[in-house]
Amino acid sequence: MSFQTKQRPRAITGCGETLARRRTVFVDCGSNTCRVLSDRIERGLETEFFAFEPQPDLVAHVEDVRRKHPSVPIHFLNKAVWVHDGTVNFYLATHWGPNYKGGSTLVEGKTTNQVDYSHPITVESIDFSRWIRLNFRKEDHLVIKMDIEGAEYAVLEKMVAEGTIDYVTELMVEFHSQKNETISQERHDALMRTLKSRVVLLEWQ
Repeated sequence: MSFQTKQRPRAITGCGETLARRRTVFVDCGSNTCRVLSDRIERGLETEFFAFEPQPDLVAHVEDVRRKHPSVPIHFLNKAVWVHDGTVNFYLATHWGPNYKGGSTLVEGKTTNQVDYSHPITVESIDFSRWIRLNFRKEDHLVIKMDIEGAEYAVLEKMVAEGTIDYVTELMVEFHSQKNETISQERHDALMRTLKSRVVLLEWQ
């Protein structure tokens, strides 16, 4: 299912919610095995759910969540959250903890999880800022969890520049500047200052 259109739709296909109604939405960027998504559904804080995960091996996990919660609108996009639509190199971790191939990333310079930069796979990517703008309103209650292994800096900077950060009610992010040698402390600090002035920000662990 695609959630991109050239003009803002009156309703999101398959959601059954018109844009005239204030929607309560949880978006999981980097859903991996869907543990966070499943927990969020069970907490009952939102009524619509979206999950982004580029790893092709993990598609089946969202189907497990759908079977467990058949009445809940859950939309899965097997794409990488990024700054443009199309395709992008995705570098897989060779060592990981509880998350399957956790540490796999779009960006170079990762210093943990022994990422294999010599053999990238090609995955679909989505312009996340544009997707937010096309599918939601500032009046919606939009909660985003983002764990995308260093790509959060480019994605969030674009959202700030384009104003779509103002669509977000609450933002939960795991920042990876300490795990990537290409992301400076100055860049991290500047982004943190901006986000804290625009949105309710929680650092994800």
